[in-house]
Amino acid sequence: MGHRFRIAEIVTDTGDIRALRLLKQVGVDEAVGVLPRGFSDWRMHRSDDPWSYGSLASLKRYLSEFGLKLVAIEDNPPMDRIRYGIEGREEELENVLRMIENMGKLGISVWCYNWMAGTGWVRSRTSVTTRGGALTTAFHLEDMEDYPPTVSWKGGQ
Repeated sequence: MGHRFRIAEIVTDTGDIRALRLLKQVGVDEAVGVLPRGFSDWRMHRSDDPWSYGSLASLKRYLSEFGLKLVAIEDNPPMDRIRYGIEGREEELENVLRMIENMGKLGISVWCYNWMAGTGWVRSRTSVTTRGGALTTAFHLEDMEDYPPTVSWKGGQ
C-alpha cells in the first residue's frame, strides 16, 4: 500500500506573487495561511476582523487564483486573556469560536494554534536529530530551570 504525501507551504506574505507562482511550479498544491491582518486599501482601512468569514474567504479566493488550496490556518485571534484566564477571555473565546466556525464554512479543516502565554513558540533546543537524520527543534522543561537568566544590563551592555 503506497503512501500519498501532501505538501503545503505556509504563506505569510500574500504580496509576493513570484513566490506564490513558484510554489505551484514546484508542485505545491496546498497552503497554510496566517490570518490576513493587512489593510484592504490605501487608506489603511479594514472593515472585517482577520478571522471573519469575509477576510478568510478573500484569502482563500486569492490563493486559489495561484492554484493553491487553503487547507489550514496557523495563527489565531488574540488569546492571551484566555491563556491567563483573566477578564476579557470570553470575548477572545468568542472570536476564536467565530474563526473556527468560519473556517468550517470555508472548508479549511486544520487550525494550528499556540497556547503558550505571553510569548510565541518557545524551543529550548534547536538541533535535535530526528527521523532520517533531519534536524528539528524541541522543548525540554529541564532546560528552562534557570530561565530567564538573571543578568543585569547596564547601559545596553
